[in-house]
Amino acid sequence: MERFNVGLKSIEIFDKLENLRLGYNEIAELPSNIGDLSMLKSLALNSNNITSLPDSIGNLSNLTFCSLDTNKLDDLPNSIMNWSKLSTLNLANNQFKTIPTGLLQLNNLNWLTLSNNLLTFLPDEFSQLINLIDLQIQANRLTSLPESFGQLNKLKHLHIGWNQLTSLPTSFKNLTNLELLVAISNMLPTGYADTLNNLGFTNFSFEGHKQENLSIENIPEPMLILKETDLDSIDHMSILKKVVSIHYLQHIISF
Repeated sequence: MERFNVGLKSIEIFDKLENLRLGYNEIAELPSNIGDLSMLKSLALNSNNITSLPDSIGNLSNLTFCSLDTNKLDDLPNSIMNWSKLSTLNLANNQFKTIPTGLLQLNNLNWLTLSNNLLTFLPDEFSQLINLIDLQIQANRLTSLPESFGQLNKLKHLHIGWNQLTSLPTSFKNLTNLELLVAISNMLPTGYADTLNNLGFTNFSFEGHKQENLSIENIPEPMLILKETDLDSIDHMSILKKVVSIHYLQHIISF
């Protein structure tokens, strides 16, 4: 590993590089001249031991894809706000307790995952990420979502399961483009199904509040969420036939 890190110090010789994948290499830190790779469009540093990033990483202004999942990060330098072209960012399996300030400026993001971190809240400014289509914030410690959350009305896929949510903001009804919502293993009472019904969804399964009378006939058109215990009572072939007949049914998820 030591020899590999020595190689990283000479990284500027690859100044024309557009794709760099260094996952699973036990890297602990990046060289300060990482920003010299100004042509990079895709950067994968997943599954290492990185605890922080140098400020110079903000010079990678052509990035469209960045994977930093499964490291030991608890913050990002503010300079990442220069990643104005970034559309995909994976920060799963780290140690973030708050949303990095620079991230809130990345309003061209389409896909963001912050799953399996230590987040307890999302700031109001999170709603600035108005181009998000897929957001994964499951397996954190969130107790609520900001009222401004409904401004993320381009969202199609939203994963908020395995948190400590006790309510949803009233603005949630503005998420009219949702095709998939996973909200299991929270503390949402049964009454919140009414809020979700405003989105056109009729089948939800919250932890401890399994919906009754589940049947193949009332599968909602955008999605279906089932718990594992529900599957025994439903004919799988009937489900498959209905999926084929409803071309806009996006996902069947079992837990």
